[in-house]
Amino acid sequence: MTDTIQTDAVTTTEGTDAAPAEEFLHLDPADIIIGTNVRTDLRPDHKEFRKSIKERGVIEAVTVYRNEDGQYVLLRGQRRTVTAADVGTPTGLIPARVVPQPAETDRIGDQMVENIHRAGMRETEIVAGVEQLALLGVSAAQIAKRTSIDRPTVNAALAVTKADQTRNRLDSGDLTLEEAAIFAEFSVISTRRSGYVPSMGTAA
Repeated sequence: MTDTIQTDAVTTTEGTDAAPAEEFLHLDPADIIIGTNVRTDLRPDHKEFRKSIKERGVIEAVTVYRNEDGQYVLLRGQRRTVTAADVGTPTGLIPARVVPQPAETDRIGDQMVENIHRAGMRETEIVAGVEQLALLGVSAAQIAKRTSIDRPTVNAALAVTKADQTRNRLDSGDLTLEEAAIFAEFSVISTRRSGYVPSMGTAA
């Protein structure tokens, strides 16, 4: 199944050469041929990733090309495509950018660059994102659902946002998020226990 949402080609009129056409479609992930990829470890069993795909679909478009038989062959987005085909998406489709078939050397080089230089979010960035959602009135449960971050991590991030010194240690790399959350909770408890009741004074 293919849903052609946007198919206008982008071309150039400079000189006599035209840039190869590109399309943006919505495709059934089960219909996409999984092409050769330099990365073999898909890790498609990650629970939170599977949950996110099933509930919200694929947010970032995958990249495919058409082969001689008109079939769509995957270039980039293998993990997203395999997982979507396995667990499904709300619409049954995933967004796809259709590009001309690349030379084999370009395919290998692009796939290596995509995976070698990919980095996950830092814990400080997770804390900042959770904090921003909380400030907008999103509950911890909803943050976990929207982001597919497990609830203990969300709770830990929220705890750290309430302890400036602990957050600074997280930012500097002295503590992991889990360690920072423990220190943050301990700091709050210590502050409460060391609190005092102001004297009302005595009459002269």
